[in-house]
Amino acid sequence: MSEQLYNPDYLAETQRLLEELKYSTYTPFLSISGRMVEVGCGTGDDAINIAKATAGNGLEVFGLDASEVMIQEANSRQSKANDKGIPEDQMTNVRFMIGNASHLPFEDGALSGLRAERLVQHLPNPEEVFAEFYRTLVAGSPLVVVETDWNSISFYNGDPRVTQRLRNYLTERNVKNGNAAATLIHDLQAAGFSDVAVRLWPLASRSLEQCVQLLRFDVVLTAMQDAGELTADEAQTLMNALRVADDRGQFICSINLIVVSAKR
Repeated sequence: MSEQLYNPDYLAETQRLLEELKYSTYTPFLSISGRMVEVGCGTGDDAINIAKATAGNGLEVFGLDASEVMIQEANSRQSKANDKGIPEDQMTNVRFMIGNASHLPFEDGALSGLRAERLVQHLPNPEEVFAEFYRTLVAGSPLVVVETDWNSISFYNGDPRVTQRLRNYLTERNVKNGNAAATLIHDLQAAGFSDVAVRLWPLASRSLEQCVQLLRFDVVLTAMQDAGELTADEAQTLMNALRVADDRGQFICSINLIVVSAKR
């Protein structure tokens, strides 16, 4: 996914819209101690939130991301949280580092928990990453993985044939592993995880502006034109239909997220 699509502003808006989902995925980590890691932590909001919620529990939270820009932003947000008067003991249990999900900088069985949100879709080698998750987690510890089911995106206005091509592009070309949500249960079981449970989290928006902010499909339509997957007229016709529907109060877009929890 390009920097234009995946940047700190995008992640901040997503954090706001998915707040209820996110907090529900923190639960398995609220009663553990030791060390946990948020892999693919982005701007660090989830790691910071978990650190706040577990202050005093003996849990050290690590946020790891491959992007130096994201880690710089995460460190900045941690500093701002301190400046906002959050008690110091609530922010001393979180730190951020640059790292690779395929080679986690932790010893075997060093972690008491691991969380990854919308990470696996970007991985060309998910089986290697799940093996790393399994290696670094201690037996019985919780794992939570959240993924976007790009194949579930639906619009109820405009040409459905163009929407299908958009859906195909999002799943097959926009990210490296667009079918991650569909294979997540199998992949975790194949890696050796047990007690695998799944929840479907449907997300719907009646606002075109909100949908564009969250899914950035306007940028994707441009990328499809550049790739020869869509003509300019087809893209413009779809956007016009969505704008008209939005003006009339008839716009709706939906997409599913999958939350899979498991035990090492």
